[in-house]
Amino acid sequence: LQLEEEARKKLLTQARAPPEEAKVKLVNVRVERHSPAIALLPFGAGQFQNGNPKLAWGLLVPEAVLGATSVFGYAWYLLHRLPDGNFEPQDYSAALAMRAVQISSGAAFFGLWAFGAGEALWHFNSTVTVREEDAPAQPAAKPAPGASIKASLGPIPGGAMGSVAVRF
Repeated sequence: LQLEEEARKKLLTQARAPPEEAKVKLVNVRVERHSPAIALLPFGAGQFQNGNPKLAWGLLVPEAVLGATSVFGYAWYLLHRLPDGNFEPQDYSAALAMRAVQISSGAAFFGLWAFGAGEALWHFNSTVTVREEDAPAQPAAKPAPGASIKASLGPIPGGAMGSVAVRF
């Protein structure tokens, strides 16, 4: 009777204890607060914030090219102007063309900017909850006896030198 009681207690203890290979799932919940001011910025900033990187890159590249073209056209126009505001006769037709390029690329830049800002505000969400689930927890692997990692960094003339050594 005493052996039966001990066996029953041992069985109950084992049943209550968590199994050794219990899989634990780690969940990290993060709340992000977004700003509507970011949605008004050019170069796809609002789309990056809203989690739409394809459209963001689709706005960033052409806006950068159009903006640079407009600035270059304006700089060329100013550099070729005479102090009285006129142009040399041989530069006049090029100046008119450059002025048209500058204005049209600037208008296209601001059009894309307005589209991007409107789209970002349309899809704007001020609070976003991000849930990240990790893989089941695994026990950390113990390094083999004698295994080591060593890193070093030292100055040399004109810079620095680094090395990493792994021994196993």
